[in-house]
Amino acid sequence: MALPEIVAHHFEQAGDTVAAITHWGEAARRAAAQGAHAEALNHLTRALTLLENLPLDAARNLLTCDLLLQQAGSMRVLDRFDEAFEVLSQAEALALEPDDARRLADICFLRGNLHFPRGDFNGCQEQHARSLALAQRVGNPERQARALSGLGDASYMRGAMITAFGHFDRCVELGRQQNLPNIVAANQVMRGLARFYQNDVDNGLADVEASVQLAEEIGALRAALVAYTCLSIVFLDIGHLDDLCESMERIKALCEVTGARRFVCRYFMTAGLICMQKGDPRRAQELVEEAFATCEESGAAFQGAATLGTLALVAEDEAVRADALQVSAQHGQWSELERYAERLAAYTRDEPLPYTDLFIARGRALARFGRDPRDGHARAELLRVRAEALRIGLHSARLPASVEAAVVA
Repeated sequence: MALPEIVAHHFEQAGDTVAAITHWGEAARRAAAQGAHAEALNHLTRALTLLENLPLDAARNLLTCDLLLQQAGSMRVLDRFDEAFEVLSQAEALALEPDDARRLADICFLRGNLHFPRGDFNGCQEQHARSLALAQRVGNPERQARALSGLGDASYMRGAMITAFGHFDRCVELGRQQNLPNIVAANQVMRGLARFYQNDVDNGLADVEASVQLAEEIGALRAALVAYTCLSIVFLDIGHLDDLCESMERIKALCEVTGARRFVCRYFMTAGLICMQKGDPRRAQELVEEAFATCEESGAAFQGAATLGTLALVAEDEAVRADALQVSAQHGQWSELERYAERLAAYTRDEPLPYTDLFIARGRALARFGRDPRDGHARAELLRVRAEALRIGLHSARLPASVEAAVVA
C-alpha cells in the first residue's frame, strides 16, 4: 500500500485538491503516531497551503480547523508553545461560529495541555473542565477520558495528588471500557504516580510498570517516554539504582526519537542524582547544570524549581547551593530545615498527602534533634519516621547517616 504522502503528491499533480489535502493530513497523522512531529508539520503546511485554492465556505473552514488542531498537537510535543497557542486561536475562531462542540472540546483539551508545561495550572484546569463539559454535551467517551486526564494533570501539578488520583482512575477505567489503549497507557502511569505519593508504593509501581509495557506494545512513543520517566522517579525514591540505570537508557533513546526537550531536562537531572549516589558529586553537578540549561531552553516553569532543588542537593560549591529541605538536613541548617518543613506543610494543608506528611515529620524531628540530641520526643519521632520509610520502602526518606547512628544506638 502506497504511503499517504506519495498518494497526496499524485492527487496534487492530478489537480484533485481535496483528495490531496485529505492524504497530506493522513500522512501527518501517520508521522505524528511514529513520533516524527517535524515531518508531520511539513505535511500539514503543504495541506494548509493547498487549502487556499478551495472556495471559502463552511466545509473549508472545518477542514482548516482539523488541520490546525493536528498542527497544534505536533507543535506542543516539540515544545513550540507560543506557535501552538496562536494556531489554536485560529482553530477556535473557525469552530465557534457553528458552535462545533466536538472541535471546541479538542481545542480546549490541547490548550489545557499547553498551559500545563508552562506552570499555568489555573488555565490548565479551566480549559480541561471546559473540554469535559463539551465532551459530555456531545456524549463522546474518548474526549471525556482525555479531559479527565487533563484535570488529573492540573491537580497533580498543584500537589493535590488524591484529587489527581480520582481523575486519573476515572480516565483509566473509561479508557478500558471503551477499548482506548493509548489513553490507558498515558494515564495509568499517572494514576500509579498518584498512588505512589499516597505511600501505596507497590500498587503505584505496578501501575507505572504496566503503562511502560502497554505503551511499548502499542508503539505509543510519547506515552512510553512519560512512563519511563515516571518509572525513573519511583526507582530513585525507592533506591532501585540498577533498575533506574536501565530505564535511563530507554529514556535517552525516546528523547532522541520524539524530540521532546522537556524530558531531556529530567533525564540530566536524574543522571546527576545517580552520580551523586555513586559518589561522584563533581559529575553530578555538571549534569544537573546541563539539566537547568536545557530547562531554560524549553521554559523553566515546568521543571525549573525541581532542577534548582536538585542542584542545591548535589552542589559542592556553597555559592551554587540554594536552601532546600534535603540540603538543610544534609548540612545541619536546622532553622532552614524547619522553615522548609513548615512551608511544605502549608502548601499541602488543603489536601494533606502521606508522602509529604512523612517528609514534614522528618524535617521537623531532624531540626529538633539537631538542636538537642537529648530531645526524647524528637528521637521517638525519628524512629517512627525511619520505621515507616522502611515499611513502605521509601529510600529517599532515610535519615542522614550521622543521625541514623545516633538515633538507633
